Amino acid sequence: MSVRIQPLGLTPKNISDRKATPASATDFGQLLNGLLEQAIERQTVADELSAQLALGQTDDVAAVMIAVEKAALCWQLLQQVRNKLVEAWQEVMRIQV
Repeated sequence: MSVRIQPLGLTPKNISDRKATPASATDFGQLLNGLLEQAIERQTVADELSAQLALGQTDDVAAVMIAVEKAALCWQLLQQVRNKLVEAWQEVMRIQV
């Protein structure tokens, strides 16, 4: 059995043509902003549901716990993204020119 590996077609000319555009930086910033807004929204929903449960206005413990866990996961994701960005910045700062 023979497996053929196809080349990617990347030549030095093709690689040099691929430059980052300013729009990609804006898109990344918008992505981070969207993640932050989503985390804030989920936290707000979780807080409201927790308050309703504490006041006896709802008895759906499962929905409250799911909302709380979704909010926690959003914040953990944001924290990991922040950590990776800090690591990348530190790596760039270690580069000697």
